[in-house]
Amino acid sequence: MEGKTKVLDFGLAKAMDPLSATSGGIGSASQLAASPTLTFGATQMGVILGTAAYMSPEQAKGMPVDKRADIWAFGVVLWEMLTGRRLFEGDSVTETLAAVLKNPVDLDALPAETPTSIRHLLGRCLDRNPKVRLRDIGEARLTLAEAIVEPAGERASAPVVTAAAVRGWTRALPWAVAVAAVAVAVWSQARAPRANGALRAASATTHVEVSLPAGVDVVTRVPAGLAVSPDGRTIAMIGFREGQRRLYVRRLDRVEATEIKASSGVNALTFSPDGESLVFVPGGSRVVRVSLADQQSATLADCADLRNSLAWGERWIYYLCGGELWRVPAAGGEPVQLTRLDAARQEALHTDPVELPGARTLLFANLTDDAAAPRIEALSLDDGERRVVVESATTPAYSPTGHLLFERDGALWAMRFDAASATVSGHATEVVPATSLAAPLYGSLPYRLSSAGTLAYMPREFDEKRVLAVARDGSERALDLPPGAYATPRVSGDGRRLLLERSQSVEAFDFERGTSAQIARGPFGTGFPTWSGDDRSVLTRRTTLPVWVAADGSGRGGLVPGGTINDYPAAPGPHPDLVLTVRIAPATAGDILLVSISGASPERILLASKAYEGAPLLSPDGRWLLYQSNESGQPEIYVRDFPALERAWQVSERGGAQPRWSRDGREVYYRGGGMIVAANFEGRAFEPRLGRPTALFADEYDLGPGITSPNFDVMADGRFVFFRRTPQSGRIHVVLDWLPELERRMAAGGAR
Repeated sequence: MEGKTKVLDFGLAKAMDPLSATSGGIGSASQLAASPTLTFGATQMGVILGTAAYMSPEQAKGMPVDKRADIWAFGVVLWEMLTGRRLFEGDSVTETLAAVLKNPVDLDALPAETPTSIRHLLGRCLDRNPKVRLRDIGEARLTLAEAIVEPAGERASAPVVTAAAVRGWTRALPWAVAVAAVAVAVWSQARAPRANGALRAASATTHVEVSLPAGVDVVTRVPAGLAVSPDGRTIAMIGFREGQRRLYVRRLDRVEATEIKASSGVNALTFSPDGESLVFVPGGSRVVRVSLADQQSATLADCADLRNSLAWGERWIYYLCGGELWRVPAAGGEPVQLTRLDAARQEALHTDPVELPGARTLLFANLTDDAAAPRIEALSLDDGERRVVVESATTPAYSPTGHLLFERDGALWAMRFDAASATVSGHATEVVPATSLAAPLYGSLPYRLSSAGTLAYMPREFDEKRVLAVARDGSERALDLPPGAYATPRVSGDGRRLLLERSQSVEAFDFERGTSAQIARGPFGTGFPTWSGDDRSVLTRRTTLPVWVAADGSGRGGLVPGGTINDYPAAPGPHPDLVLTVRIAPATAGDILLVSISGASPERILLASKAYEGAPLLSPDGRWLLYQSNESGQPEIYVRDFPALERAWQVSERGGAQPRWSRDGREVYYRGGGMIVAANFEGRAFEPRLGRPTALFADEYDLGPGITSPNFDVMADGRFVFFRRTPQSGRIHVVLDWLPELERRMAAGGAR
């Protein structure tokens, strides 16, 4: 390639599709940058590229490098295309290398009209620390493609970029997309490791990061909220829009995801064998099949757990009801129960069903309580016989290479597997480390493998957030806590401590001391914490049931009597022994109950209707019950007198979710219309006096595990506790043609 001009014929459509790009013999993005001249079709870019200016800092120091050196080179090329000048200047190679190592990257030199997403992309590409640099060029391609789609209709053809007219992001961006496409193709077809100085052939593995459309919030803590079509070309995922969980389908050869209109409240999903339909579980405990062609839907079953796990076999759809496995014909028919929880074996949940080829055997994960380890079992669909396949493992997946994939200690492992006999052999090999994966949620590792070999997973940083204290004017101050997978903050009644759900544990943060202590941790499913009325106990879910735990860290605790798999502790009750709970039921969606922690009094149903009621919270004086309901057709905030509950007054206007009281009970806060909203409340008379809702500041914070589970709270000084996602969170990592990589790792025994 040295001393020559390489001609690459790219139309704009091909430039936006990494699968249609051809490398034409180029070795890597670094080599691409070092080429004297780049020509696309008959249009010469006219940018003369030297070599030293495009070396990454680690290359300039002679340190070991990986593909992120190519990311750096691409970032330099893109910056120079947008500004029309060199990023690093020097009269000699030595001076240029010194500039690469020391000179700041001036993003302010970009044209004023450069989109924020492009500025952010360049910042990640040109970070001198390779560990935090953009991981894959596929993500750059998607970002560039998304930036160009909006004005694409205004251009009849791709612009001509010359040395005199290289300025302006709107003219350079199509060629930047092409450069990204070239780099993707390079890594998928020609990138290869060096061994003994020789270049070895490599497979066509391509890495891409996929995100939700603009304006759609990320949904976390839904392990079954990710699916890959059998052909590996389509990803389905869940997002929040307009106060509802909705289903989005993204073809990898398209820039934007499509919303499935009939999917409101979706909690779990999977593809049909032909990839033309989906089955999902909405919030109302139904199993629903929907066609992707015309989005026509049909209900197949009426009993399905809120936290579900689905599989679509040759003729049957498998799902969870009461923590046990059921199946229903995909074409419609009577559901059939397959498994029963065995209390003697300490079984808590049967999940993650996988129908093996031949449709004679079903694999599933058998999750147990604290006293025993989880295991993967095989169920004969002929006679119902069960047997253990792998101990200390969850989240099974069958690979057409003849391997069984599973989660263990947060990592993805594999073993040789005979599908006919459902037996494993040989040693387990780690194929994706725990450091690359998001933590298991409710006992399930958030990954999916298609039969065509596409691997999709939530990476470690998918749910990473910072904990912030936010004043009424929107000013922020970070609390002294590291980034983490936080959810469901709850300030104690005395205002001194903050409960935080974090990676399947519950921690208490002391505001005055700035220290944290673990309150509860389970093998899976620990979450949705709240304080008791006297702050002495913490109510939470552990495994699949509500429990209480002593707040002093002594470990004392036990099950809440009468609790079910679909019960979620929500808020303190009017007495320290009582707790407000949300129960999910097939006929009445979400109901609000008052439950005794000790079992001293029977449970009391406070609100139950065909609408979904949730997020209950008593006022500080105990006279009013604040809650959320969709009885009007959209989420709204209401208040009722307590304990009579005879009448409801609507607090919100034009939609509202996740209500909280002020510490003195004179205001109601909620999320609505992309803002944090406050409404004055006067409750001393027989009827409350409600003020006009007023927006305080923009809602740019994480929505949390559910729209009816408030993901913020109010501190003693009136500030709010919110979570802000880190820039790297919320993206799904997709690896195309991953099976050769699996084979190599198995052959090497996991060596890297």
